[in-house]
Amino acid sequence: MTRRRLRSGVAIGLRLALLLGSLPAVLAAQVTFERTYGGAADDHIGTVRQTADGGFILVGHTRSFGAGGADMYVIRTDARGDTLWTRVYGSPADETFFSVEPTADGGCVVAGSTFRTGQADITLTKLDSRGDSVWARTYGGWSDDVADGIAPAGDSGFIIAGTTYSYGAGRPNAYIIRTDARGDTLWTRVIGGAGDEGAYSVAATADSGFVVCGWTTSFGAGAFDAYVIRLDARGDTLWTRAYGGPANEFSYCVQAMPDGGCVVAGSTESFGAGGSDFYLVRTDAAGDTLWTRNYGRDTADRGTAVNLAPGGGFIITGGTMSAGAGDWDAWLIRADSCGETLWTRTLGGAGGDGFSCVLTAADRGFVLAGMTTSFGAGGMDFWFVKTDSAGRVAIAEPFESAVFNRTRTRPTIQPAAGTSASSSVVVFDAAGRRLDKVTSAGVYYTISAGQPVHRVVVVK
Repeated sequence: MTRRRLRSGVAIGLRLALLLGSLPAVLAAQVTFERTYGGAADDHIGTVRQTADGGFILVGHTRSFGAGGADMYVIRTDARGDTLWTRVYGSPADETFFSVEPTADGGCVVAGSTFRTGQADITLTKLDSRGDSVWARTYGGWSDDVADGIAPAGDSGFIIAGTTYSYGAGRPNAYIIRTDARGDTLWTRVIGGAGDEGAYSVAATADSGFVVCGWTTSFGAGAFDAYVIRLDARGDTLWTRAYGGPANEFSYCVQAMPDGGCVVAGSTESFGAGGSDFYLVRTDAAGDTLWTRNYGRDTADRGTAVNLAPGGGFIITGGTMSAGAGDWDAWLIRADSCGETLWTRTLGGAGGDGFSCVLTAADRGFVLAGMTTSFGAGGMDFWFVKTDSAGRVAIAEPFESAVFNRTRTRPTIQPAAGTSASSSVVVFDAAGRRLDKVTSAGVYYTISAGQPVHRVVVVK
């Protein structure tokens, strides 16, 4: 595992303030870090959730480890992103997992799909606080059925959102499964029209119902439209809505709002600057549009997740080809309660990078999970980032001249630009400790007399 952690705290402030003068105040009280997990092959992250002790649980699937094909990959960390345990579960067939929810006993449930006997079935697995399997349930019919989202229900049960090719009026259809605390089915719903539908995300509402989002070709204005379904506690449909224009729209994440409405994040090709753009839709309790916003430039930008931000408004993430350092880069947008942009951040390297999940952390910073080919052990790796409340990870980022040397090769610490080889270069690690030499991967800072701080990320 490659470790790239930066902890912004008192020790850093006391040691580096002598050289820098002062640190941004917002960094003084918030933990920030970056992590990658994976091996030589591709490893895909689905979701991260914060646990009751302030740590995190991440889930996805790995082709680097396990029994063969793709296997469930679960990582439990503490509040600083340090690994407590990892688990890999699977068989020679493929198992793909995208969603996780912590449980009251310190464990979690993981939702995904198992591909055996020529078809896919939805799988729900319960893990205890040590990551050991307690039970597993499968759901589905004669054809392929896949799960993408899970949310807790009010009675310690769960609600799963996905797509079914086994049931419904057309193929595929949105598939919603309500279970009790042991994963036994209470009810299922199949929703769609004569065309195709699928569900990606689900959230519980204040009235014990649920809101689901995904996509549709049966309804709406274009080829594909964002699709939102509102259910009561029994699974009966209260309303459905399609949002979009003449081209293609998809919704990947939904959050319930305190006023009974919802906010939906996805992508649009009908509106915006060109190509595809982030698409944010805010509705009232009846599903009617209050406002829509699109974010992007003239190439490809794709929103994947939204969450409520501290103090009001929203935090939105996804991927961009319009800005950043490489092919795809991760894009973080902070918007006010009307969807107007407050600030944006891009994160990434020379390869392809993006986030699929965003949370507001207990310390009012932001937690992001996604995938990277710029950093890590090889192929595609889990990418796990904790920022401060301004979306920043490193103390060097406020300095315009900071160097971000993020490559797969191990760089040599060199004097800062504009100094001779004989100039004195002081190297500090992420905890503010002065070093004589660099012996392992991590985040380091070089300081030369009369020069700004340079940040160097050493990657194995």
